[in-house]
Amino acid sequence: MVRTGIEGSVRVVARVAVYTGPRVLSRNMEHLVYEIPSGLSSEFDVDLVGLEETSPRIEESFSRHVSIRRARWPGWLRGLTTIPVGYINLARYIKANRPDVVLTLSGIGINGLVVGLAGRRFGIPTVNRVTSDIFKVWWHKGGVFGRLSLFVRNNVLGRLSIRLSTKVVILHRDFRSRFRSKSIQNKLVAIPQPMAFPDADPNQARNIREGLGIPADARVASCIGRLAPDKNIPLLLRVAKRAMEERSDLHVIIAGSGPLEETVRRAARSESRFHVLGEIERGRVPAILQASDVFLSTARPGGEGLSTAIAEAIHFNVPVVATASGPGTLAMVPTASMDETALVKGLVDESTPQGVMPENMDPADNAGCWRDLVRSLIEDRVTG
Repeated sequence: MVRTGIEGSVRVVARVAVYTGPRVLSRNMEHLVYEIPSGLSSEFDVDLVGLEETSPRIEESFSRHVSIRRARWPGWLRGLTTIPVGYINLARYIKANRPDVVLTLSGIGINGLVVGLAGRRFGIPTVNRVTSDIFKVWWHKGGVFGRLSLFVRNNVLGRLSIRLSTKVVILHRDFRSRFRSKSIQNKLVAIPQPMAFPDADPNQARNIREGLGIPADARVASCIGRLAPDKNIPLLLRVAKRAMEERSDLHVIIAGSGPLEETVRRAARSESRFHVLGEIERGRVPAILQASDVFLSTARPGGEGLSTAIAEAIHFNVPVVATASGPGTLAMVPTASMDETALVKGLVDESTPQGVMPENMDPADNAGCWRDLVRSLIEDRVTG
């Protein structure tokens, strides 16, 4: 506990440590590592533990920033020592700072195991976070070594870290079905990622269509996301082409970058109704969605947690056609299917239904869920 003086009085503030990887630079992780601790910091003293490189707003926004020294050995050797070095350094931090709760937001098999082991040693409640259908992800990794490495990380180390944790945050209650053990299910708490949605603006939709030369009365399907193998790009292209063959007024917008971007561009060259935008600024996503009549997601099974892109489409009342990529997708898109013909029909059919927005994605509601969780852990420890 941290004691702080307020106008001559003293109040006790609980300390929460958020253990991270050394770099938080990707847009999605930066968002999480800023938003979730920010929501906690209104009630608790929050330390970000382990960060070496991140964004200015994270550096400036928290009560304490603790940088952990990590090994600078060659890549393969550094990989083998990530867990023991992380554990040693986190243990040093805990001895010096005495946090009341330690949590981690990603890396269930690495960061999660470090936190779980340290929590057990020092008797501190810990929180892990499962961000996708992790036990199936390894099957879609390229190469034998890549699959084996991911299987060990998620299915072996990840399962161990879950057993060591006091609580495990899942993104939607439907993820409970992936955990058969009653003792594990009792640890699960459903809290999605926080998201703030902008208001709709009809002018944005009109500007996107006019800029791409798409008629106002045309049907538009959009796909926004990383163009990588886990998004099943070959299926996306097949579905889009078949749908355009069935509807001559259908245009398809694909926005995003990644290792398969050139594959998408080559496939689109023979069809003028394909609009490949490449990497776009975050601020353009709402405009593209508002210009769309339907949204397409073709992620592989296990590759999605609770899709931000799908949630945004639902917010703007855009019907979603999606593969059954996991419990989160099925919860938001009950019609999700792995059948290619059904996906084509969804793009073509005017009666494709709306999706279902998950609860507690609003940042204020989300922060309340995290504070309730941490508060309950501290109370259990005190009364325990």
